[in-house]
Amino acid sequence: MRSTCRFEAQMNTAIYDECPDIADALRARGTEILGHGTTNSNEQGHLSPGKT
Repeated sequence: MRSTCRFEAQMNTAIYDECPDIADALRARGTEILGHGTTNSNEQGHLSPGKT
């Protein structure tokens, strides 16, 4: 039985530089991609609005 669930992927934008084939494969299968920051290496919580 095939699932009718739609999937989404939360990932940092660094994935496009580091492993673009992953993002390409997700888009090809229709997976929704949610941006989740730039990288896990740079924390953004301490920045003031407009600086993130």
